[in-house]
Amino acid sequence: MKDHISKEMGLNINSHSEIEFVDVIINDDTKLFIDPCLIDTYKDEWAVSAQATIESYFSRFYEIYRNCEGDESKIRLFAHPHEINATKLGHGNGDNGKAKTTEGMIGTFVGVESLFSKRVNLSHPIDLPLFIKGFAEDCLSDMLTNILFKVLNDFTLLQCEKYGVSPSKVPKEYYYWDIHTRDWMLYQGNCLVIRNKVILLVPKWFIRKRFYYNANQYFSRIILEKLQQDNAWIDKKGKVKKPSKKSLKHEILQGGRSVVLAAIEYTKKDPSLLDGYHSRIPRFYADKGMNDEMLDNVLYGIRKKQIS
Repeated sequence: MKDHISKEMGLNINSHSEIEFVDVIINDDTKLFIDPCLIDTYKDEWAVSAQATIESYFSRFYEIYRNCEGDESKIRLFAHPHEINATKLGHGNGDNGKAKTTEGMIGTFVGVESLFSKRVNLSHPIDLPLFIKGFAEDCLSDMLTNILFKVLNDFTLLQCEKYGVSPSKVPKEYYYWDIHTRDWMLYQGNCLVIRNKVILLVPKWFIRKRFYYNANQYFSRIILEKLQQDNAWIDKKGKVKKPSKKSLKHEILQGGRSVVLAAIEYTKKDPSLLDGYHSRIPRFYADKGMNDEMLDNVLYGIRKKQIS
């Protein structure tokens, strides 16, 4: 039996339309992820607070790599990379707590400095999955959970107050990114503790099943479209013709070249590609969040449909 957080909180609900948070399963992980682009599209107090915290962290992140600061700065930046698993989102069984290390994170981003050296203007957290192989929804969502610990916990405490659920003193050390010090701070206060586990409730409008924008989308919607324009011609009838994306993709990826490697190479040649990507994110992400019915299908499935 899958026990949802709403049940543990003593709520009797049948749909996400009745609540503001994702009704996660306590004893398992749900393959949903915090998407920073979705956070950017909302203007409520939680999205604004989350966006400011994310911007602060990644401003420092890119500052370190842009200025080629040494390992001391990177060690401090990645001082708390481990998966705390408090949202019960992502891949795993709900208790995996993947042992991401500071050294591992430094190794993951070893190619970022070379991008800056080629005038590639990395500035958004969603840039990283475009150029870092194997760094996708789960990895970035885990990073964001740590960065946003206090924002998510404040939201959680407000939900506890709303539904009359008593929080508890935080049982162990948790850290969050502080926008004033631009550093990690130890959290001291109360949390929602269920079955001896700290639970962070996540606003339902922060969540997607997968990032809408990823390396494949960037390659197709930005790089290939630019190449189509650059290689267009006028036929005998005076009509503009373009090579197909399929033919361009086949030519570029022959020999086993990956989409990520191609994205790196073409963006280094033309850094304006990434600027174009940034300008198109708001339009591409319009109405890309999950509605209540989508969340119900993922979290409840047949069980809730039979009840309603």
